[in-house]
Amino acid sequence: MIQTLKDKGKKPFFIPGGGHGNTGTQAYVNCYKEICEYEKKSGIHFDYIFFASGTGTTHAGLVCGQIMNGDDRHIVGISIARQNPRGRQVVMDSIREYCTEADENQVERLTEFTDKYTGDGYGQNSKAITDTIKKSMIKYGIPMDSTYTGKAFYGMSQYIEENSISDKTILFIHTGGTPLFFDDMRDM
Repeated sequence: MIQTLKDKGKKPFFIPGGGHGNTGTQAYVNCYKEICEYEKKSGIHFDYIFFASGTGTTHAGLVCGQIMNGDDRHIVGISIARQNPRGRQVVMDSIREYCTEADENQVERLTEFTDKYTGDGYGQNSKAITDTIKKSMIKYGIPMDSTYTGKAFYGMSQYIEENSISDKTILFIHTGGTPLFFDDMRDM
């Protein structure tokens, strides 16, 4: 299709699934900068940042932003499908591709990726995830889907409990999935 469009004099730009690649990574480097600006204005420092880790682009961009800003915090990607070691490796490869000057030890140390909450895999729901989505909607008015944000929010909640994290400031990045939320409503 790209060649067909080029042959017609068009200038197509291909965006890989999930925004994977340096363009998508840049978006989350920008997001990290916005988080830092918010922290300065509000006087809040997030000790942990959690989100759904799928293609790895969100994760890579946030870690690259962290490297570029020299910040100390935990950035934890909750895998929605990929298992380790492949899932973590995809994220680190994206970090290396974008942040070519990054120290290898730093990339290793900062890439926190957990595949503990993927359940039966991509797009697979569970009662625990459905209950998390219902609770979030009722208690906070935040719609979440079972493929990405609901699974990641559930994973974050479990991670916090299992690691006895307390007295920390935590940011959860809702990366979307709203159309899937409406698909999930019939199961609620």
